[in-house]
Amino acid sequence: MAGLDTGTQFSSLNLFVMSHKELLRLGFTMRSKHGSRVVLQIMKPGCPPIDPQIRCVHFHEQCKSDSECKPARISRRLKIKDAKGDRMLAMKVFAESIRFLKNNFLETLEMRISSIPSHYISWVLTVPAVWTDTAKQFMRLAALEAGIPGSQLTLAYEPEAAALYCRESTYQRKGQLIGPISTFGTGESLLILDCGGGTVDVTAYEIMQNGRLKELHEPTGGPWGGTMVDQAFMKFMKVMFGTNVWTKFEHEYGIEVLDIQRHFELKKRTIGESSERTEISFMIPRSLFDTYEEVQSKTFKTDIGKPSLVDIKTILLIGGYSDSALLRSKVKEEFPEMTVMCPDDAVLSVVKGAVIFGNTPELIHQRVSPLTYGIACNVPFDADEHNKALLVYSDNQAMCSCVFQVLVRKGDTVIIGKHDFETIFHPTRAFDREATVGIYTSTEHDPMYSFGPYVQELGVLKLYIPDARLGKLREIRVCLIFKSTELTVIAKEGGNLVSGTFNCLG
Repeated sequence: MAGLDTGTQFSSLNLFVMSHKELLRLGFTMRSKHGSRVVLQIMKPGCPPIDPQIRCVHFHEQCKSDSECKPARISRRLKIKDAKGDRMLAMKVFAESIRFLKNNFLETLEMRISSIPSHYISWVLTVPAVWTDTAKQFMRLAALEAGIPGSQLTLAYEPEAAALYCRESTYQRKGQLIGPISTFGTGESLLILDCGGGTVDVTAYEIMQNGRLKELHEPTGGPWGGTMVDQAFMKFMKVMFGTNVWTKFEHEYGIEVLDIQRHFELKKRTIGESSERTEISFMIPRSLFDTYEEVQSKTFKTDIGKPSLVDIKTILLIGGYSDSALLRSKVKEEFPEMTVMCPDDAVLSVVKGAVIFGNTPELIHQRVSPLTYGIACNVPFDADEHNKALLVYSDNQAMCSCVFQVLVRKGDTVIIGKHDFETIFHPTRAFDREATVGIYTSTEHDPMYSFGPYVQELGVLKLYIPDARLGKLREIRVCLIFKSTELTVIAKEGGNLVSGTFNCLG
């Protein structure tokens, strides 16, 4: 079981080998033993180079933010810019990032253990909890392009993976050593704040019997991770040296720009650790001052020096940004009545938990639907209720088109792997041998139509129904299945699975 976490600032890989006892090391390695299992972590800064011509890129950071902020834009054809304004397919960027880590891992595994057939390896790829179904399908296709077969891939939510890892981690609470989450009492609730480089996810769970986790509220969050601080710092540098100087420096000294960013990342994690420290030193490469003097024709001078959650009593801070002592102190300051805890290896809690999720997905018992899901259908027209602009005729019968038929509502509890939501529809015409069903989502509980400011098309289910002998009397059951992390949409006719495809990416 291999867990893969493609973060905005760091990517990591975690391997559980059930039959080996020797600890493996590679690069920046951290250990965690669980019985006879071995854990291997590989951490690489950011996104690997795609090719020598575009090695100083920031593709992955923008793409992850776009996946969070602008879900309607995600498609197979989505292109994103690098620092120099060059464009590349986002699918290519993610696929090559995953391929890089996958190949690095397989090479190391062969050197350290032995050659293992690739079909023996199951992969768990983590994604933010606030990502849409479209973004998750995008990641699955990127992994497929990177050489990971779909049958060997599972997607896991980052905060859920971290929560599973935290079940076995030990924490410090009010000066006393306490046990893992699994030792907390049944019924106790906790808030998990996953502060990553690109996004911050907020989730809440209740501890159930046997240590299983019950989600209390739909995930929330946004692109408020550590890169927001980085962006503010880069804006400060641009103001301090001037836009013309900084633009020229970025274009000609890409490696030095990355060095500045990495140095700032280290400072960002340590500032605030001691109340005695009132200032920090920061190295700026000589080439930046040279560029300033070249553009400005003078030496550099500057003037610096200017409700369902009411029972929650514990906040767990995880993710790379939670390494910041300043962030931790601010969270404690804002929530003095709550216990704030952070594991020593918070940055790796997600990828470690990913393999636990891959082995025991049943530990996540139920979730809360973040959206209302439904299909677009035609119903008999009601002049008192329906919009006249939607009036259509089918076999001489007045029908209202584009009606949103709800399958699951926002806020509904979904028991993973057990709750299926289905509805029945009939072909529009008796001789139809194909049917297209639009699947829609809404932030409203009871949307009336499949369009409007609060409704978005999730994808299209295209069905093949060649047997037309029953005409319009044919019953087609469309079923939404919430299994593991991804949404599956299928259709049945007379108890038999209907051949079809569901596409979220256009």
